[in-house]
Amino acid sequence: MDAQAGLTFPEMRLILDPPQSGSWNMAVDEMLLRAAQVNKQAVLRLYQWNPATLTLGYFQSYEEAKKHECSQQVPWLRRATGGGALLHDQELTYSLIFPSQYLSSQQIAHVYDLVHKSLIDTLQQFNIQATSAKTTQTSDKQQDSFLCFQRRCECDVLLSDFKIAGSAQRRSRNYVLQHGSVLTGQSVFAPELLGIHELSNPDMNADILQSAWVPNLRKLFNTVFIEKPLMDDEKRVITTIQESKFEADTWNMKR
Repeated sequence: MDAQAGLTFPEMRLILDPPQSGSWNMAVDEMLLRAAQVNKQAVLRLYQWNPATLTLGYFQSYEEAKKHECSQQVPWLRRATGGGALLHDQELTYSLIFPSQYLSSQQIAHVYDLVHKSLIDTLQQFNIQATSAKTTQTSDKQQDSFLCFQRRCECDVLLSDFKIAGSAQRRSRNYVLQHGSVLTGQSVFAPELLGIHELSNPDMNADILQSAWVPNLRKLFNTVFIEKPLMDDEKRVITTIQESKFEADTWNMKR
């Protein structure tokens, strides 16, 4: 991996999951972050969503969600990371779990740039000219938008001035969970957001992007990917987290 990030991974676990429910997807990431404290394993996971799901940022109020009419038709839950709401539908989502014990805050934050740069390079293989936002100069109205993809931060990925990718981090002990979304297409549940399909390449979808991106991520991390699907004992833990946290009102209605 880029020496500036201070990370080296002799090997990483790679999980390529089929589309799953929102509560399951969030519970998987939670389980992998907890497990990393024990097995000391770096993990890259790529996944999709079925059905389409709205996730609120950790600090958002559910009252805000009621104002977004289109997304009232889909299930919702609260994420463990901050930021604006995400409508997960026509997208590819990734989660990256890596050790942070010997990293500065600046180095940890730099991982945003590294992953997004690899995405930009991957899209260029399809003659899609995405760029980094490179600026935080946005209006207060934009930064207060309900949907994350109507906001801007310096590390976001833009295409024709539309945000098509963003990421967030959660730090826990000596490990970091970074997950992010790439909009491959427009969702009927968030029609104000355009994806790669509408902006540049009508043939783009999550499966095509995943196939092209994985080899570039392997080069980025300078690692060997060990593809290893979720095991039965892990699935039992995931189900417990799913039911006790991401499907529970005590978590979802806490704000």
